[in-house]
Amino acid sequence: LKSKRPLFTPRVMSTAVGYVCAGVAVICFGSNYIPLKKFETGDGMFFQWVMCVAIWICGLITYLILGSPTFYPLAMLGGFLWATGNILTVPIVKLIGMGLGLLIWGLSNLLTGWAIANWGLFHTKAEAPPDEPYQIYNYVGVAFCVLSFIPYAFMQPNVSIKIDDQQKSDSLLPHEALINEFEKSKTDNGESLLISYLQKLSPLQKRILGVILAVIAGMFYGANFTPPQYIIDNDFNASQTAPKDINFCFPHFCGILLTSTFYLLLYCIGSRNNPTVNNQIILPGFFAGVGWAIADISWFIANNSLQLVVAFPLISSGPGVVGCLWGVLVFKEFTGKRNYLLFSLAIVLTVVGIVFITLSDTYPTNT
Repeated sequence: LKSKRPLFTPRVMSTAVGYVCAGVAVICFGSNYIPLKKFETGDGMFFQWVMCVAIWICGLITYLILGSPTFYPLAMLGGFLWATGNILTVPIVKLIGMGLGLLIWGLSNLLTGWAIANWGLFHTKAEAPPDEPYQIYNYVGVAFCVLSFIPYAFMQPNVSIKIDDQQKSDSLLPHEALINEFEKSKTDNGESLLISYLQKLSPLQKRILGVILAVIAGMFYGANFTPPQYIIDNDFNASQTAPKDINFCFPHFCGILLTSTFYLLLYCIGSRNNPTVNNQIILPGFFAGVGWAIADISWFIANNSLQLVVAFPLISSGPGVVGCLWGVLVFKEFTGKRNYLLFSLAIVLTVVGIVFITLSDTYPTNT
């Protein structure tokens, strides 16, 4: 009698872990700004630094739990790329708005990360599925995930600014917590330095600059896993065991904190040592950073189990759905038939994309 092939092979188990971690990453990325719901983030600079401190602490704890693995300084470059992209979102939203900004940097992020993994750019190994049918599944899935970003650009949140006894409602679309109070930051002249500069630009100049910055921010987001992947693919020969992706979390997070601190110091210099600091944002900002760190650590594990070409489009397209679910079901920020139809369309496109990407990862192997 032929022995039956075991159902739970190592590849099946690894894939299951990967999808679970991808799900955790999507939920945490879509929910980590909830602690900021009732607090003003100012111009975002101090908030992003507090958030990055929490990210670094989570990275340190992970590093110690893993037994202090080898520290790879090159992996810090990924943290620099992410933190720089994060800073750019503030002027982007001022220049072209949240909807268009989110659409452009989201698409740029997804396509950059997927393209690097699929074609092996920057001297990394290509991870495209080996057989043509599965490659087609992957391409179709990525195309649907790209299309899923478009409806978000047309959704109109119900935003009312808190004045005296009026109630404030802020959208929970990804990144909006960082910039929703940006224009409230004031200098001694009653106007933020950045706003003062941007207001001098013509409408066409604002749009061109905003689109360029959004594409660059998305590319930085999309390339932030490339330095660790480069190390894995190039620094170890066939007789050596390359470290798992999660071993790069701590140097990655070190790069995030160092870059964030550098930009904060530049901001303090530019504001003549008069930064906008809301002390009530410290604890919520810390919790937001913990949520982001859990999501990113899960993403590192998913990359190792699923490969970037699968994990990146899945995790990049999912948080928008989660954030909008909070806004629709809990905070009632999105109401009306038009918003519901657009959100439903985004969900359908995302689900179809996920199904095709999952199918692309089912090609047979010898393991």
